[in-house]
Amino acid sequence: MFAKRIPFVIHRCLAQRTFQAAQLKLPKSYTSDASVDKHHSLTSRSSKSALTSQTTLKDADIITEQLHKAKSIDRVLELVSQHHGVMNNSQVLSAFDCLFEAAREAGTTDYTAITSQPSFRELCNRALKRMRFYEIEDTISLFKMATFFKIPANTGLVQAIAQMLRHSINTLSLQQLMFINSLLVQQKNASSLTEALKMAVPLVFQTQLPIQLDFTNAEDVVQCFKFAYQKELDPALIEKLAVSLLSHVPNLTSEQAATLVLTVGLTAPSASSAIPGVLDLVTAAEQVVVSNLGSFPPKAIRAFLSCFMRGFYSKDLLQALMRKGMQEGWELWQMSLLLQGCLRAKYATPELSEYVAERVVKEAGTVSDDSRVSIVVFAQAAAACPKNAPTFREAGQVLTLCRDKLHLAQLAVPHLFVSTAVSLASLHCYPKEVLDVAFSEEFLSKARFKVPQKRWAGMLRDLLQLEQGVRIELKGGYEGPLLPESLRQEAIALVARESSTLLPLKKSLEMALGGSQFLKAALWTRHGYFVDFAVVMRKGEYPMAINMQPMQDEDGEFSYIEDLTVPEDSKILTVVTADASSYWRDTAALRRSVVTKLHHLSTLGYCPLLVNVEQWKSLMDHEKIPYLMREAKAVLSEGDASWAMHMK
Repeated sequence: MFAKRIPFVIHRCLAQRTFQAAQLKLPKSYTSDASVDKHHSLTSRSSKSALTSQTTLKDADIITEQLHKAKSIDRVLELVSQHHGVMNNSQVLSAFDCLFEAAREAGTTDYTAITSQPSFRELCNRALKRMRFYEIEDTISLFKMATFFKIPANTGLVQAIAQMLRHSINTLSLQQLMFINSLLVQQKNASSLTEALKMAVPLVFQTQLPIQLDFTNAEDVVQCFKFAYQKELDPALIEKLAVSLLSHVPNLTSEQAATLVLTVGLTAPSASSAIPGVLDLVTAAEQVVVSNLGSFPPKAIRAFLSCFMRGFYSKDLLQALMRKGMQEGWELWQMSLLLQGCLRAKYATPELSEYVAERVVKEAGTVSDDSRVSIVVFAQAAAACPKNAPTFREAGQVLTLCRDKLHLAQLAVPHLFVSTAVSLASLHCYPKEVLDVAFSEEFLSKARFKVPQKRWAGMLRDLLQLEQGVRIELKGGYEGPLLPESLRQEAIALVARESSTLLPLKKSLEMALGGSQFLKAALWTRHGYFVDFAVVMRKGEYPMAINMQPMQDEDGEFSYIEDLTVPEDSKILTVVTADASSYWRDTAALRRSVVTKLHHLSTLGYCPLLVNVEQWKSLMDHEKIPYLMREAKAVLSEGDASWAMHMK
């Protein structure tokens, strides 16, 4: 009953004339939405040619033979000009087919030189006159040719093709529906008919799938899952496809597994990703991809990297790609794509940062001259897990010399220019020309209007951290500008809104110290660093009462650790909490900003103690206080802070 109503769906789509979101394109080798030079997906598997109808094979004649012997676009058009008035269906299709092959072999990209020819228009008119005599497969072939040659959707030929497809839509196979959808997506313009087809094709597909699909055929199920997932069809249907594919996992080919991973990875996050079975299916497919990663061509590898740049994340796949890139010594522009994917996925390791720093030093000329190599990405990757080592300093100096690229970032993406400046600071490089720009009021005023609002907060944090590095690391040796006071206060206010003290940890510290009078919470340094808790330890490692000391500033908003009155022989233990966002994803490596903060607190003379909140919460109640006491003692007496290994 529903199938009979499908033509009404098209009429309703015509009235609405709404647009459907374009389908994301996947690599040719791993998608059923194949580009216009592949028609096998819509014809029967026994067909020898997806571009030549069965009618052509049966009714070959002199005109057809001459067309197939033509080796150039001009010769094909000349034959069309001579014989278009007597051409039958098969000859019209052969003419389009031969033009297609000739254009592809010639590497033609400007099809207006072909479509503007009178003989091409005569061919289109002949196809239009004989449209009612075409079989559905021939009609789809004509649609393919029209799409390839970029014939506008509002022309008579495309409109007639759309009408033919409209009348036959309920008789189409699933493969034909998917192929027609790919052609509709590639249309550069639209008409009411093509837009109606865009909306109707997924509806017909959804109706016909349970009837037509052979769920024992893994390849067909993979392609149907891809289409259903990208079109966000009925969740129950997607779940059924996912569950069916889970049973095929042991026999999935690497190409099929890649299609599943890329389908989810390249599709914008949606409710479909939460459908039961989808996550398990993608996880299983990832393992197949990882096991066969060496068999994929470079184009597929770039597609996997694109997934991570779109927000997709798979630890195993990303680690496998990272190992592959490092072991094979990818060129720097290829590494730039890999690093961009890692940073977008919030993943980095000390080994990766060290590898990047070494490559930057060894290939300084390429870093500077190759426009495909992003110094923003390489600076961020090298500084992701910084170490106090000569290689990192040398890498920072090489990146500093890329003045043209820095200037381009300054003009085009101010927030990334500032981020690069902070990365260079983490590599112990403070180039004066970069600081002069980053702190100049002219640059900052322009940046406020140019930087997207969602990026402005991150830029403020970076500016504050850059100024903190200048004040603490360079001290009196720096005579250039600093962050304007208004922006500095705005940045500190932003950090303050994001900072809070953990009450359970506060109570445990008070019990460990012997009372609340020995602990001060929510302090700030004059440089703008937030400290969760502070403890003053006298010689002999016993605490001093500090909670009653008045410390607030004139506005009563902040309490500063510098205002503590402490004996000369004492040490100030600063407790800094770290949650999951303080670490690189799925690693124990601290992120750059946290490492820099701990290093600066140590430089200022404090004894920073980093407490991993999640790790501390996982301890038994009777273990929490001894853990804090043990870690505090290590920091105060031995200087062996757990964070220090990240800077060695």
